[in-house]
Amino acid sequence: MVRLGRMIKDLRTRVPISAEAPGEKTTIPDTPEFKGFTEQNTVHVDGFLFSEEDVDDLVDEGKMSRNYCLDCGSRKVAPLNFISHSASVLQLQFLYQVALADKVKDKVIVDVGSRLGAVLYSGHLFTRASKLIGVEINEWFTKLQQDMIKKYKMDDRVQVMCKDIQSMPELLSKEADIVVMNNVFQFFNELATQQQIWKFMRTETKKKSGLLLVTLPSLQEQLKEAGMSASKLMRGWVKEVQLDYDGGWFEDLNDDELEEIKQVHLYRVV
Repeated sequence: MVRLGRMIKDLRTRVPISAEAPGEKTTIPDTPEFKGFTEQNTVHVDGFLFSEEDVDDLVDEGKMSRNYCLDCGSRKVAPLNFISHSASVLQLQFLYQVALADKVKDKVIVDVGSRLGAVLYSGHLFTRASKLIGVEINEWFTKLQQDMIKKYKMDDRVQVMCKDIQSMPELLSKEADIVVMNNVFQFFNELATQQQIWKFMRTETKKKSGLLLVTLPSLQEQLKEAGMSASKLMRGWVKEVQLDYDGGWFEDLNDDELEEIKQVHLYRVV
């Protein structure tokens, strides 16, 4: 955790608070979950780099606000909506120390849309996976991860490739043992493209029985948000592995933190 903390502090000096790449375009999904979210009332704050306590500190320092003005010049304000594109440290701890605790040794983990590299760095520190492979379509994020991997000497087991996952079918169908997807398509692709990628993911991962899929949030929710029938698509593809979120794995979890780890879902290809 100390080493991970050093990496997080380092990353904070390299990226803006929103952890968005220069020129990156994100789209707020037009779905019930994000009803009322607009560019004016939504802030992107990376959950890997900043905990709730960190956000409180930023607010106290005047570097961020939790509210926005509904009518400039008045006290009529409303809470801002916060969106993160990375898993939090707590979610990563739960992922590796609980959900995949006995399933990672000597396995190959593929992180689709690895972005800052949170899944890769924590996997290198917390597991004995034989290889951790990030697939990232954005060149700026790819270079950032490669710099971090080299600086913190993780290149013995970690690598990142600047590619579209759809150009790497054999990585999914043959090499990967575990595939991680943290809400990777929704904010960056139109619905038609999301549906195309999900069909590709199903086709290729289905070729390897026993392959594990990790999604944040649930696969059912992500498929629904992409305008697809989750029950239809998941039939003959995966079965969910029930996780024990209330097993007392971490001390003094509040309700919000418990909801955080409940975003982690595990599936096995049938």
